[in-house]
Parts: sequence; structure tokens; C-alpha cells
Amino acid sequence: MKPKTTGRLEFALEDHLLRIVEMSVAACVVPKGSGKVLRFIKLPVGMIVPDLVLVTSSKETTAARCMNRVPSLFECEILALLIRRGPLSRLRLARLLYARDSSLGRALTRLIRDKLLLSNPAGILRVPHNAYPSRISIVSIEAKLTRWKDAIRQAKKYCRFSNKSYVALPETVVAGNDRLRKACIKSGVGLIAVSQKHTDLVLATRNLKPITAERVWLIHKTAFLGKTMRQVTYANGRYVAACSRNRSKA
Repeated sequence: MKPKTTGRLEFALEDHLLRIVEMSVAACVVPKGSGKVLRFIKLPVGMIVPDLVLVTSSKETTAARCMNRVPSLFECEILALLIRRGPLSRLRLARLLYARDSSLGRALTRLIRDKLLLSNPAGILRVPHNAYPSRISIVSIEAKLTRWKDAIRQAKKYCRFSNKSYVALPETVVAGNDRLRKACIKSGVGLIAVSQKHTDLVLATRNLKPITAERVWLIHKTAFLGKTMRQVTYANGRYVAACSRNRSKA
């Protein structure tokens, strides 16, 4: 009889651990009443590359306007600023963004053309309601085999665009590790323990409501992909349609 693998050799590769997290973590972290789920593995969000991102929406959520393109990060910075501040003039917008008038003008033209931005006769700009649906949940996860301090540092960055951010580690690393738990609490990230067959939510985390360029970009990326696919996985640099999974069986 072969001896059971124990300790920190439970997973040979982080990709193995991440695969288990991807397959089973939705039951722990996806809000109840969610509609379709889009999963992104190592999707670059600006300069940040989370291991796994789950984007879900409630069944009552009005979808973001679907377009033939995803706004640039600079365009999303414009949208995020207007959502946070409310209607602004073009001059005020340029000053707040420290943007050149020519660059700002081109971006505004594209956003108005795509109906993501409205301008009244006085030149005041505002974001229409359906350009930024608020009832969308973004959960990001950083998976590591042993380096939990690095995992927490990375997961904390994901709070910039996520409602909740977690670190996922082997259950042998999590068990009895009070320093790990305290560090997660201090950093405002949750903790997930991973075994060979399932995941367990060890520490929940509070629900954040960031309004940033990265979040706006990710919402529009989701809407763009969700036009034709019920569920999407991004992995190895490409998008793959996937069958939906029953959360209760995850």
C-alpha cells in the first residue's frame, strides 16, 4: 500500500491546486441567487494578473451595454471618475485626469459613440445607468502552495477591482497557522483551504464596493464575452466556453 501524501507535498504544482479551486470554489464564494458565472484564469486586469477571477451577477441585474469592443483602460478611467464624482465638464475632467485635451477628446468621442457617455448641450458629461450595472460581484483568488505572505500581498491588490479577495492554500498549510489567519484579517482578504478533492472557506471577508478603471474594464469585458456564451473560462491566453455547473454539487 502506498503511503498517503502529507504535509506540503500534497500538491506538486500550483496549477494543480488552482485547478481544484477553479472547479469547486464557487460553492464557497459565489453569492446566492447569482446568474451565470464567468471564470478567468490569469487574466491581466491592467497591470495585475490574478490567478482566478469569478464574475457573477444577480438574475435581476441589468446587463452592461454590449458592444463590439471593450473600452480601453483610459476610457474606463474616465467612466470610473464620472461614476464616483457625478457629471463633470470636459475641462474639469481633463484637470482631474491630468490628460491632454487631444487624447481626452478622442476617448470621449469613442465613449459617446458607443453610448457609454452622454453629453448635454452645456457640455456636461455623465455616465448612463446601464453603462455600469452595480449588482455585479467580482471575486478574485490568489493560489499558492506555501508562500502565504506573497499570496496575501497579491490578493490585497485585487481589492482594487474586486468585491471580495481571497488567498487559497493547501489545508496542510492553513491548519493551525494563526499567523496566516491574523495576516489575512489585517489585510482584509479571505482564506480558503484546499484539499485534493474540495475547498473550504476558512475566513470570510467583507464586501467591498470599489469604483475603479480596472473594475469598469472587467465588467465590460464580461459583458462583451457574455453576449454569446453562457459561461466562459479564460486560460492559457484564450477564452473557452464551458458548461455551467450546479453550485450545490461543486
